[in-house]
Amino acid sequence: MTTENPSRSDFPTTLATPAPAPVRALRQHLALTQVEFGALVRSSGRAAQEWEAGRREMPLGLWELALIKAGLIELGGNPGE
Repeated sequence: MTTENPSRSDFPTTLATPAPAPVRALRQHLALTQVEFGALVRSSGRAAQEWEAGRREMPLGLWELALIKAGLIELGGNPGE
């Protein structure tokens, strides 16, 4: 992970299925490969590839998990505040 602290405005934290660009941006910000990003949210590198290409939507629960693990929202918190 990078040493910079991202702000909430850098990534959409409202709970909605993300578009491919924010998925890629978050993965790159965390300095992870697609395989590592997939593993971070208990999925696969292939799934991460498909989320970023727009061939498959990233499940909302996995997006929320990625945001929690990135420190952008808190567990049990109200995202988007």
